[in-house]
Amino acid sequence: MENKLVELGFDKNEAKTYLVLLEIGKTSVGRIVEKTGLHRELVYQAFRRLEQKGYVHSSISQKKRHYQPENPQVLLDHIQAKEAEAREILPSLLEKFQSSPQIIRILEGEEGFEEVQKDKLKVMKKGETYYVIGAAGKGWYQTTKDFFYQYHLKQQKKGITSQMVSYKGEAEEILKNEPPGFAEVRVLSQEFSPPASTKIYADRVAIQIFGPQPVVLLIQNPSVAEVYKEYFQALWKVAEKIE
Repeated sequence: MENKLVELGFDKNEAKTYLVLLEIGKTSVGRIVEKTGLHRELVYQAFRRLEQKGYVHSSISQKKRHYQPENPQVLLDHIQAKEAEAREILPSLLEKFQSSPQIIRILEGEEGFEEVQKDKLKVMKKGETYYVIGAAGKGWYQTTKDFFYQYHLKQQKKGITSQMVSYKGEAEEILKNEPPGFAEVRVLSQEFSPPASTKIYADRVAIQIFGPQPVVLLIQNPSVAEVYKEYFQALWKVAEKIE
């Protein structure tokens, strides 16, 4: 019974105190302490909370405070009231959920990288730009060598462009492989060969991990994508422009 009350929102001390009070009826704190084994102050705290919730009431008798349980039907009344409140706000919650869904997919192998290329081409509109944080040269082109160029050409035809923040030592490889005019690249001063890069497009963020077992974590969430775009812009401002 005690566990059931906890599931209904009581804490353990409230549940113990309430059950003993139901059993013995109107009484003082001392009797509850004796029956529950709880410290007197813990019982007082439990009674205060139970009274606030409407499960018990207190009165002064012979200069001593006594507590008495309300009809347990009040438990069901509270649950029904909460259900009514939930039903009232549910439409607006569903609207927010549907307007900002989150979908997370794990895409493995070179096929996973190609799936991102297909998805990017499908969801991006004509003339839009996607962004890459930590753009890798050698790692990216080794993983996508069998298909990246065909998708780049399709993106060019759709007017899609890219902006990339990379590192010294990687930019040369990127400019060598990207179609002319397709990518605008800036570099950070560090010498670093990134094992992963982050691509932001439409309402998606693709975290791409290179290596013997390449994998992509693809997150579809407008709010997350917007945060990553702001992060990219902060890096873009401090990165060095290259031609």
